[in-house]
Amino acid sequence: MDPSPVLARRIADAVGVRRIGHPFDIRQSASGVLSHGEGSVLVWYQEDYRDDVVLILRVKHFLAD
Repeated sequence: MDPSPVLARRIADAVGVRRIGHPFDIRQSASGVLSHGEGSVLVWYQEDYRDDVVLILRVKHFLAD
């Protein structure tokens, strides 16, 4: 099973929880490029608070030897 969709969903859920109770400021409407690795998967993403979305920019799978 490909772990990428599961990891992407967990990142999106975490971003949503982190924003609860924080006022929206247009100057801070998007994050820089962030990364998260887990197991053999590394995901680069950006948080866009204007539309409440997480943009998955790149996914890298590392093969085990």
